[in-house]
Amino acid sequence: MPVHRQLRWQMTAFLAAAGALNFADRAAMSSVLSAVRVDLALSDVALGMLGSFFLWSYAAGSLADRYSRSRIVVVSLIAWSAVTTLTGLAGSFPVLLGLRVALGITECLFFPAAFALIAHYHGPTTRGRAMSLMSIGINCGMVLGGSAAGYLSQQFGWRSGFLVFGLLGVLLALSSHSFLPPPAMPSPAAAPRHSFLAWLLHVEGRRRLMFYYHGDSRGNCPLWVTEVML
Repeated sequence: MPVHRQLRWQMTAFLAAAGALNFADRAAMSSVLSAVRVDLALSDVALGMLGSFFLWSYAAGSLADRYSRSRIVVVSLIAWSAVTTLTGLAGSFPVLLGLRVALGITECLFFPAAFALIAHYHGPTTRGRAMSLMSIGINCGMVLGGSAAGYLSQQFGWRSGFLVFGLLGVLLALSSHSFLPPPAMPSPAAAPRHSFLAWLLHVEGRRRLMFYYHGDSRGNCPLWVTEVML
């Protein structure tokens, strides 16, 4: 279904704002680590775990190719905003660590779906500008999020920044119906479900899998070289 030009840019602006919140939430912790350390009596090892466990859990999947991208964006936004709010209420290190892992899991769903929406609704003439707007949102979120969290921490305590960011995320999600296209499933061509074995055995048409056995002139260090022709 064609989407009006204005609606495309409204969608892009919404995704850029959500992307800014996405990075603001993760940058907030770096700005308040010293206050968190004093409040919860954390060691250097514990502080390192707060950062590293978040990154380990941040692994994007293929859900954006299997389910409605608009729905994934909204669900991810609500989920990570709820986790951010709970972070401001955490009273112990294990709870805080678990919430950091949960933040990575809930945030990782957003960007694959967001960029897929932009690629789908923007043609070659506007896609570059749309991606640039997303990049601006991400950078603004990283800079302003860390600064705002630090200021709020100094004025009201380290928990206040997470409570504010979580509330902003929920409010943004509630307005999503005015900016995002109606939920629709990706086309089957966009979501192939072939197993690796099926791909490996499929050698007809344009796909050929060729193996070469190669050794040097002395017969040393034989190598298996694989070439995939698509």
